[in-house]
Amino acid sequence: MTSIRDWWTGRRSRDARAGEARATAPTDHLLDGRVALVTGGSGILGSAICGALASEGARVAVAYFRRADQAAAVVARIERAGGTAFAWRADVRDRAEVDALVRAVGERYGDVEILVNNAATVPPEIGMKSFLAHTWEDYQAYLDTVVKGAVHCCQAVLPGMVRRGRGRIITIGTTALHEINAHLNPYVTAKGALVGLTRSLAEEFGRHHITVNGVAPGWVWSEEREPGPQDGRIFRDRSPLGDGLVRLRHVADAVVFLASDRAAMITGAYLPVAAGQVPLG
Repeated sequence: MTSIRDWWTGRRSRDARAGEARATAPTDHLLDGRVALVTGGSGILGSAICGALASEGARVAVAYFRRADQAAAVVARIERAGGTAFAWRADVRDRAEVDALVRAVGERYGDVEILVNNAATVPPEIGMKSFLAHTWEDYQAYLDTVVKGAVHCCQAVLPGMVRRGRGRIITIGTTALHEINAHLNPYVTAKGALVGLTRSLAEEFGRHHITVNGVAPGWVWSEEREPGPQDGRIFRDRSPLGDGLVRLRHVADAVVFLASDRAAMITGAYLPVAAGQVPLG
């Protein structure tokens, strides 16, 4: 008697022959053997994404800029859990450093198959200011890291994806685009540009079976401890899901899904992970 898994694996294998995805034997992981590169991998959200990708069998390059110790800790956690990862410092604003990063990944694991554009570090002194208090340099700081950095990374990995005839690019946006955020103007402006980049790349590279999508976290509970009843109350009250408090793992799970063959027919999408507090984009 054919099991559901055998039937579904057979169906996916037939799809693979049409160029949609690999025809592989069933595994216990969604991303076995895939090569993933995560920028901003030493940060709170980036480390969760790295861990989630590794837990599904991906070999992960943890790209970081300032926090070598935290990047090393991410790699150590992944390796203790039986995964594969390494850390590499690169300033995504510098194309030469991005090229060196991608070469390092290639030498260790092969072509990047999954790129997660998560880098968003900006000088802390910019902070939250009114529009009239901002300078163009404030905007440039965000645009250089969020948009220029993503452009550099995409240009560095896309030739390999085109050669292979497959790839996944995932950008990390924000649901702040849907909300009133008067004092986050440069940040929201840069993230809005990232949505445009995501959709234009999805259109151009779809014929190569490369999908490009965005994940937009809402307000995320990022502390290690579990939240108390009153933590994030305003966000819980706005959510139709009862608890309504997004955890890091929820955002990371969305990235894993879009990186997998199960999302082969999803591209140009903008997926809010916000407990129903914003509409689908």
